[in-house]
Order: sequence, then C-alpha cells, then structure tokens
Amino acid sequence: MRAFYLLPILLFFSVLNLNAQTDSASVCFLYTLKHIRDTAKREVIYTEIMVLLHGKNGSLFRSYNGYLADSVREKNLTESLNRGINGSITVKPTGKSYIKDMILKNTADNKMIIISRILDYYYWIEPTPNINWTIYPDLQNHYNLTCQKATCTFRGRKYTAWFTNEIPINDGPWKFSGLPGLIVKIYDSKNEISFEFSGMATLSKNLIAIPENSFLTNRKEFLNLRQAYLENPMQFLQNSMKGGTIKLDFKNNTAKPGTAKSNNPIELSEE
Repeated sequence: MRAFYLLPILLFFSVLNLNAQTDSASVCFLYTLKHIRDTAKREVIYTEIMVLLHGKNGSLFRSYNGYLADSVREKNLTESLNRGINGSITVKPTGKSYIKDMILKNTADNKMIIISRILDYYYWIEPTPNINWTIYPDLQNHYNLTCQKATCTFRGRKYTAWFTNEIPINDGPWKFSGLPGLIVKIYDSKNEISFEFSGMATLSKNLIAIPENSFLTNRKEFLNLRQAYLENPMQFLQNSMKGGTIKLDFKNNTAKPGTAKSNNPIELSEE
C-alpha cells in the first residue's frame, strides 16, 4: 500500500539522520499497562504487558507480544525476563497484541518518533516533551526498589510517578522520561491509566529502530487515517487494495459513529 501522504523532502532527510543512529538495546524493562478504555464500562480494565528496550542513545516502548511476534529476537528473552529483578514474575506471551503504537525516544537528537500500525506501519516525529515534574521527599518501596514520588500534568491528565535512582536511567514507560531514575510506577488521578514495573533483563543484539517498509506521515494525517479504519474497516481495506492513495469518504460511511471500543485515550489533549 502506498503512503497516505508524502511530506516535504527536507523532513524525509531528517528521518534518514535518525535512522543512521540506530541503537542496540542493552537492557529491557517490562511494564503492565492497565487502561479503562470505555468510561461507560469502567469495570472493564484492559491489560497488556509492555516492554521498554533501553540503549545508549534512546529507547523503544511497545507491546511485549508485538515485540516477540515481529522479531528476529533472542530466543531466551522470556526466560531472561522471568529471572528479573524480583525473581518472581512469570511472563507468558499470548501471541496477540492490541497496542499498536510504539514510542521511539532518540535522546541524541531530542526527538521522539511515534510508530503505529494500520495494516502497514506509519510513523511521525515529535519533539521530546518537556515534562514539568515536581519531585517530593516521599519514599515508598515498589518491587523491592526504593522509589521517590513525583507528579506532573501531561496531555490532559494529572499523573503521580514513583521513580528509583537504584536504576539510574532517565527513562520510563510510554512518553514519560526526565526524572533522575527509572520510572517504576505511574498512574493518573482518575485511576484510568497505569504503568507498573514487572521485571528486567540484560540483552544483546536487540535493535532500536523504525520497522522496515514504514510510511512517513504526521500525527493529524495518521489520526484521520485511523478514524477511517475504525469507522469502516472493510471500505478502508478495499481502498488500500487498489494500490493508490486512500480516500477518506466520511459522507458515504455506513458504520455508526462511536463504534470504536475506546472513548478514553491516554492522551486527552496535546499539552
């Protein structure tokens, strides 16, 4: 399938520069994501294991099942994770991945690449967010790690985070980073979103890179594309099989509005 839109060639060359800095992950952290996706069904809590691959120049955050399914990865990754920092977790991949988004943080260029999938992979570039953290003296023990409290407001939600300087890595799940230690646990004030540390392992030969044959786009164009897919998957698939640019025909859409399973995304605003 061809790209939805072609962006200016200058932006294309800036992405080539990022690709030239492909990193190799040296350590892997697992997180459990819990998300109330439908506010009309708050009792239904969506759960998925996520993985943070951390290297010298950046990191990649994505679904654990998607990571294994996409991969030419280390065969002993699951066993390594089961021998994680607390020695008590058990990770069993199910083969299914519902979270399609990946977050690639490039610390060398202060850029963040968002990668997502609708039949094909699409990606776009954002500046690394400058999260205004407030750090408190409060300490708690999480997963046998001494953690310190921090709070922030980000993309429409108020978050409380617990980070540890026992793992001196300035990173965390999803788009979160900027604290003097690994973010071990983070949750929003409405308890609709949470990421909790589940284990870690050392790695080798695990590349942090944009998937091959991905299409460059921007956030607005991708969201329009995803909306068209959610509202009428069959029409989307038929258009894509024609081999041309996808036409977003909302007027002739036969699907009912609001049929998507999620009305409560992680990001409620762009600030």
